Amino acid sequence: MCQIRSVHVLVVGLFFFALAAGCAGTRVPLPDAFPATPTVVFGKVRVELSGLTNRWFLPELEFVELLNHDTHKRFRIDFKAKQSLFLMSLPEGYYELVRVQIAEGAFRSMAQLSSSFRIHINKLTYLGTWTFVVAPPYYDRAVTMTVASEFPDTVAEIRAKYPDYPSRVAKSALPSPLSQEARLYEVMPYPRVKYFRRNPAT
Repeated sequence: MCQIRSVHVLVVGLFFFALAAGCAGTRVPLPDAFPATPTVVFGKVRVELSGLTNRWFLPELEFVELLNHDTHKRFRIDFKAKQSLFLMSLPEGYYELVRVQIAEGAFRSMAQLSSSFRIHINKLTYLGTWTFVVAPPYYDRAVTMTVASEFPDTVAEIRAKYPDYPSRVAKSALPSPLSQEARLYEVMPYPRVKYFRRNPAT
């Protein structure tokens, strides 16, 4: 049973690695200056743990991956943070948030999601606050993504960081569905830690 589970995790890890190779480049969540392009999106992410953990590090959001269904290009947004604003230029189109990777020190886990939104050309678009609630590190581990609108607070934080924030009204495009749960799979290679256990039994 354990051998079958290990092979399954290896296959899933290789599959996710192959998908990562097809991304259209890494984008940072916060540029040094407000983007000069007219099509801009912004929002916020945070990660929470739903219970106790036996690991030394609390979970962080390492990256999310977006798929533009109109152009079939993938965009990866690196965060490496428990909480962060994001602001960037993205081409117009119909997008889907397809993957999320969580980091806990040297541990990595990944889940496939399906959350959709549309970006219109020449618009300033607000994508909401994405909260990823991570279950403790046991077998059959899951992550729950919820989307909420915190528009006034997020705009205030963006304005504080970017004095040249434009005066035009932002269009809200919260990803749908507003809540979903997905299985988290650990990503190889595993940390070389003495007495390492990948996950305790449930």
